Amino acid sequence: MAKTTSAPGKVTQTTNAVDKLILEAGKASATMTAKAIEGAKLAAKELDASKPLADRIAMVMAAHAAAFATAGHNVKAIFADALTLLAAPSEKVLVPTFDAVGKKVADVQATVTADKAVDLSKHTMRDAAKQVREAAGIGRKTAARQTVAVAAMKETDDILCNRVLSELGDALKVNGFGDKLIRFLDVAGYACARKVKVSKQDKPAPVKSMADLSGLIVQGAATV
Repeated sequence: MAKTTSAPGKVTQTTNAVDKLILEAGKASATMTAKAIEGAKLAAKELDASKPLADRIAMVMAAHAAAFATAGHNVKAIFADALTLLAAPSEKVLVPTFDAVGKKVADVQATVTADKAVDLSKHTMRDAAKQVREAAGIGRKTAARQTVAVAAMKETDDILCNRVLSELGDALKVNGFGDKLIRFLDVAGYACARKVKVSKQDKPAPVKSMADLSGLIVQGAATV
């Protein structure tokens, strides 16, 4: 097995298939973390400073809920931690210290502001976010419970309509849903009925004059 190393015990390149996949996974993880934090920094512009910290964070998380559902839990968790630090930038947090060769100094910590902790290592950043939440008396579950209500509050009429219509397309594929929708709209005062297919011989001739209207029957809405 041939390997190229940059330091004793540290593999950077390898011809071993397993080691190669492990190294690629490590790079992918580092990229994911960096992208999630970069996104949180950009989303910090959406934070509403007039809201309590939990609501401030939940509103932004709710606004990007669809993307998190696709990206996965790990991305969401890292994004949320970075956003928490940016939502309380002046909060003081404790972070580990390191000596000249990069070794962690046991039992010696430094105090930095939350916004500075965003750019530290992933584990340090996430621990700092935990400190901010504890200081504010909130937790991830607290913010999560508020997400649905905050999303509804933030959603505009236009966004609501588009979201419901997109869901309606899938619902119409469910057997019987269309008939229920027609009855619901009828009760709400809207005239609506299933489109009826007609053969060419049954299809009425186009109306060319007022005299042609006498042979047409207008069908009303469905009844409950």
